[in-house]
Amino acid sequence: GEKTTNLENIKGQITEDEKWHLVASFINNFDNIWEDKKHSYAEEYKQASCLIGKEIEILSGNYKGYATATDIDDNANLIVKLINGEKVVLGSGDVSIRFN
Repeated sequence: GEKTTNLENIKGQITEDEKWHLVASFINNFDNIWEDKKHSYAEEYKQASCLIGKEIEILSGNYKGYATATDIDDNANLIVKLINGEKVVLGSGDVSIRFN
């Protein structure tokens, strides 16, 4: 595997350019790791959900209606199908949901 180093041990031993290269490398690698893991977490979250396939009541502002929870997207938003057939994406801050 790769050798790991405590950054405190190399303090003062690397140039300013090397510091910025290290920061950029970290950000680029973190982004790649996050994108890989995000899909994995979303799939696990979806599999653990007790909402998929259930009829729910949606309360959002002045709107009140019924829908069927059909999916959860990669950003953990709930996808529902309204009674009229329209599919809607709901964020956690958008609604209150009740099981029927």
